[in-house]
Formats: sequence, C-alpha cells, structure tokens
Amino acid sequence: MNDTGTRVPLIASWPGLTPAGKVLDDLIDFSDFFPTLCEAARCQLPKDRIIDGRTFFPQVIGHQGMPREWVFCHYWKNGRTKEGVQEFARDTRWKLYDDGKLYDIKNDVLENSPLGESEEAATVRKRLQAALEAARVGP
Repeated sequence: MNDTGTRVPLIASWPGLTPAGKVLDDLIDFSDFFPTLCEAARCQLPKDRIIDGRTFFPQVIGHQGMPREWVFCHYWKNGRTKEGVQEFARDTRWKLYDDGKLYDIKNDVLENSPLGESEEAATVRKRLQAALEAARVGP
C-alpha cells in the first residue's frame, strides 16, 4: 500500500495527437481508464450504471482537463472480509490512511515517518479524511 507499490508511471503516445515530452503530475485513478478510452474512441458511456471515473483524455492531448484533487485506494487483503482491509486517500503530496497515519510522500516516499500534529497536518488530515469518507466502499 505504500507509494512505491500504488503509484506507477503512465506513458501516452499517439503521434500527431499527444504532445511530445510533456510530463504531468496529475492523479489518475484506475476507474478513469474506461471514460478516457470511451472519449478517445468517441463512444458513449453506458447510461445503465454508475461510472466513478473521469476522463483524462484532455490531458493526453495536451489540454488542461479536470485533474483529480485526490484518489482513493481500497485493498482487501483476504478477499471481501474486514480482516486486512486497508484504505487511503492521497493528493499529489499527502497521503492519509484509514488508521489515521498521515505521510508527506513528497519528502517520505517510503512512508517511514508518519507526521505528528501541526496546523498544516490538521488541515490536510481534515481534507483527506473527508475524501476517505466520501469514497469508502467497505465490505
């Protein structure tokens, strides 16, 4: 669940459409691939289901798009049981686990030192806790 296991690079290459050499730090969730591929293929998203993802196709072709403010990760270690469940919400700098541990992942990529209390940490914790609660799916 640490950042080295859940954050991976994404390379997009579509000659004539994607700008060469552009690097973005936008957050993308796995659920964003379906709407992105639908937009790239110019097809409609299904109307008979809830689509949690959002397209990042504008970013692929060099436009601003609507980057995510945070992403959520939920992991069932032992299948769909409460035992071994881990969750976190993160933005481009901070990561908050469901157990309350907060990390500054720009400065602690291996997540060795959870942050203590400070005014900044309290503000970040409140914002990411709201994200955790908004996204929580639970068994």
